[in-house]
Amino acid sequence: MRRIVLAGALVAVLVGGLAACGKKGDPGAGGGPGDPNQGLGNAPTQSPAGGGAPGPGGPGGGASPTPTGGGGGGGNPTPPPLLANKSGYVWASQSGAASYSATGNYWFNSSGGGITITRTSTGSYTVRFEGLGDSGGIAHAQAYGNTANFCTVFNWLKNGANEDVRVKCYAANTTEADTQFVASFTVGSQGGANISYLWADRAGTPGKYTPDGDYRYDTTGNASTVERVAAGKYRVYVPASVDTPDPETFQVTAYGPVTIHCKMGVIGVAAGTHEVHCRDATGALFDARFALTYATAGSMIGRGDRRFGNFTRTSDGVTSGAVGVYLVPAPELGQNRGQVVVTAVGATTAYCHTGGWGASGTTLNMTVRCYGPGGVAVNSDFNLGVTW
Repeated sequence: MRRIVLAGALVAVLVGGLAACGKKGDPGAGGGPGDPNQGLGNAPTQSPAGGGAPGPGGPGGGASPTPTGGGGGGGNPTPPPLLANKSGYVWASQSGAASYSATGNYWFNSSGGGITITRTSTGSYTVRFEGLGDSGGIAHAQAYGNTANFCTVFNWLKNGANEDVRVKCYAANTTEADTQFVASFTVGSQGGANISYLWADRAGTPGKYTPDGDYRYDTTGNASTVERVAAGKYRVYVPASVDTPDPETFQVTAYGPVTIHCKMGVIGVAAGTHEVHCRDATGALFDARFALTYATAGSMIGRGDRRFGNFTRTSDGVTSGAVGVYLVPAPELGQNRGQVVVTAVGATTAYCHTGGWGASGTTLNMTVRCYGPGGVAVNSDFNLGVTW
């Protein structure tokens, strides 16, 4: 299944019949020959190094999005359903550079300001979104490329008029490792986008709670909830996902200085209810905090005015030429630009990220790479979101 939207049209065009799409919680299998270059030949071109002011210090310092209501936001009202959108994304292409500014076509900042990436230590980065400073919102990050490295969001915080998103990246064996990655920051929505996001901050506390209002948003105006049902397993109620048509996209990122992978374990446990699974590097379920975003009828950064697409492993044309490597074509999005994010789906130990993307004529070819414990390539179901 897949959805492509034309900028300014505000009308979703489904490519392929919905009857052929896999249902929530019922992933299908891929197959067929893949691109011999595994989709990496047309990966985004690295940007030249540039200037940029450094962000806050290394992993030991700085603030984090700590709930103002004592850890759960029970005292905070539900965010308004029409909170104005502020958003940005970036491909951090220079894993070893001390500091540089994003250039080219693989970044976006709704404020009109720039984006700088600063390496604070091995595998640790601060992404500064100029002009997007906010007391709430949601941030995501994931590794990019053909390695089994993975990334988490250490924290995000308002820094004057700017927003700093701090990212930690690791090799499959959990050692800190310089890594290319993609990152984003979002507040609210616009242009008819249907989006929900939350920060689940109670890793090991049993019972159901409403996430803090500053870090929670849903276009329905209703409150999302999170419930720990077992070690590393969380039931998440996402109001915007109730009775919405496929296709849709989830993104989940582990939060903090942790070597944890979080993913969608089950999509569609019940109406609007889904299950997030978090695991350590050995594949064992492990309690963790995480950020989650859901989107349909709009992009993963809450915008309906910019082209976007939502895909799964069962979307039309998806092929796999090697274990854990998938080529996902988007026939109407053939330009070298934008951002692609991937989240693994299923009750397995697999984790996935984008391996690269690039245009071939009018088609955008996107590569997904999935790994298991020890960095071994494995097959997996996944959600993929792409936007310009």
